[in-house]
Parts: sequence; structure tokens; C-alpha cells
Amino acid sequence: MSFEEIKLKLKDKNILLLPRDELDGILSASQVLVDKDTLMSDRIRILKSGDSVFVQEITARDELSIRMMDSFEEANLLVEKRMETYERMWDGCGCKVNYYE
Repeated sequence: MSFEEIKLKLKDKNILLLPRDELDGILSASQVLVDKDTLMSDRIRILKSGDSVFVQEITARDELSIRMMDSFEEANLLVEKRMETYERMWDGCGCKVNYYE
């Protein structure tokens, strides 16, 4: 799936869920700006394609999650919040990541 198709599908929603096997194609079609290992749910990445910035995650249901962000700064803020949540999860907080909001 191309990023143009992804952008069209994301036009009216916050998140696009795809089969995990789409990941390699998405990574090869984009520039990876940030790549962090969550140690709990694979990796979280900030991707760039053209002028668009996306956050890519793997959900607890092993789905590929793609979000289009307004800016790199907004994407980085989401990644940092996710990493803080994962850190608290390691400490046994009982919290969970809501990948679908």
C-alpha cells in the first residue's frame, strides 16, 4: 500500500489498522525518522513520506497501526508519551496502551 493510499484512508479517521505483513513495504516506502524498541509491543516509529509524517506501531492484537500527524513535533510527543506508558508498565502500574483512540 502506498502512502498516498494511506493518506486517503486516513482522511476521515485517526488511525489505520493493517495486517502486520504490510510493515516491510511501508518501511521501504518511507524515511524512518525515529525508531524505538518499546520492549513490550515491538517498535514504535516516526516515518516520513513526502511532506507527511506518520507514527507506526504494532498493537496488542498484532495489527499494524498507522497515524498521520500534523508535524514531527506532534509525532514525537506521541512517541514519548507511549514510551513513558511502557516504562510505567514495566514498573507494574497495571496501565495499558489504548492503540485505538
